[in-house]
Amino acid sequence: MLWNKQRKLGTALIFITSLLSVVPTLVLADKAKADTSSELVSKLISKNKPDKSESDTLTKGSAAVSATSSDLVNINKADADELALKLSGIGIRKAQAIIDYREKFGDFKSIENLQEVNGIGPLFIENNRDKLKL
Repeated sequence: MLWNKQRKLGTALIFITSLLSVVPTLVLADKAKADTSSELVSKLISKNKPDKSESDTLTKGSAAVSATSSDLVNINKADADELALKLSGIGIRKAQAIIDYREKFGDFKSIENLQEVNGIGPLFIENNRDKLKL
């Protein structure tokens, strides 16, 4: 009978010891699951995001740099390669669509007229306004 109690006690100790080794693993796994990749990306972005004054300085500086005449793209004269190379958010197909529209309807009267080209929207104009000229 004493032997049976010792056996049960030994089994219980082994069980408890195995649980103690598994619990930290489960806690770590649960914590890792909580930090999904999107949360990690958000944390990295917010960690590396400049404060407002730095952001304003960067914006003003980039506008000054992009205002040089060699960086500006004349939407009424540029070929598809130049449009695709110098403008953000379009490839050669959309650049060619701009050329085709220009050849069919004539020169653009304003930068906003680019929105009449299929596949070009206000976000494209907003992102490239400082690079565009007539």
